[in-house]
Amino acid sequence: MALADMFDGFILDLDGVVYVGDEPVPGSPETIVALQRAGKRVLYLTNDARRTREGYAAKLRRLGVPADAADVITCGAATAACIRADGRADGHTAYVIGSTALAGEMAGAGLHLLHGAEGRSADVVVVGGHEAFDFAQLRTATQAVLGGAALYGTNRDATFPMPDGPWPGTGSILAAVEFATGRTARVAGKPEAFIFDMAGRAVARALAETGGPAPAGASAGPARVAMVGDRLDADIAGGHRAGLGTILVLSGCTRAQDLAGAEVPPDHVVERLAGVL
Repeated sequence: MALADMFDGFILDLDGVVYVGDEPVPGSPETIVALQRAGKRVLYLTNDARRTREGYAAKLRRLGVPADAADVITCGAATAACIRADGRADGHTAYVIGSTALAGEMAGAGLHLLHGAEGRSADVVVVGGHEAFDFAQLRTATQAVLGGAALYGTNRDATFPMPDGPWPGTGSILAAVEFATGRTARVAGKPEAFIFDMAGRAVARALAETGGPAPAGASAGPARVAMVGDRLDADIAGGHRAGLGTILVLSGCTRAQDLAGAEVPPDHVVERLAGVL
């Protein structure tokens, strides 16, 4: 039986699964279209907060995949929701290390953004992946956290795949802030439960609207839903904890030889997303 026939919904990581950099993984766009035509619910879950949700949907459309912002959950959106759930959004200030898209998610959650040296007085410090990260930002974040600000990170990914090799990820920047302050950040992105709860609820709603199966009792997701990713530590471990089926693709960060040491092995392994067909 094909994996596509075993599941009603698929939660797909983006980097390493659907594309690497700006190039599609061979066969992935066509596979997603085939899944959608077969009535499967497809949702995208990414630990990359450098774009807005609409920005990722637009990128998918450029690759030939029908998608809109409601189909995408970013770690930035999850972090904003987490801060809001913790009661630290409306009326509070934030210093953001990260992209314009990440800052927009924080502003959308009701946080007032502080910039430059004024960030030292922020109530919340948010750290995301950021190519322009520098010492001044590290200094400001350090002073804010040591002054009492709550520290949040979008994820702990050490690297992410790019055509010329791995690039440093959010986890590398977050580690610097944590080491400087001696504090541990609250993280909302993969593999943490918060973002999988968001994704599971979204898939459950979509399946309910189309007459799909009801939730199986776990808050993170409905029955017959698979998490498809290229990272054992983020995608597979997080999906397993959320009670989802897990499918590892070997088109991104993980190689076949890495499976021998996996703490949480995937339920299924395919070379590329096209293997689910």
